[in-house]
Amino acid sequence: KTTGVAPTAGTGTLNGATGVTINTTAVTTSSIVLITRNNGALGAPLAASVGILSVASIVNNTSFVVYSTVVADTFSFRWVIINP
Repeated sequence: KTTGVAPTAGTGTLNGATGVTINTTAVTTSSIVLITRNNGALGAPLAASVGILSVASIVNNTSFVVYSTVVADTFSFRWVIINP
């Protein structure tokens, strides 16, 4: 489900400055959140300009934040929430 207040999948774009907040009431601290790069039509970004993606700051039934280890990273990603 990618729409509504409780999407369990979607896309996002890093902003090159801070973590990106994904708002969804579907996430909990027990959720498994999978993230992957979205290469898009232009192909894979240059390795020097991307970092390792991670999920942090999960707020139950509200949101989570996606971070990159490279602050200037501005590439897009896909995410999926699995609630066991």
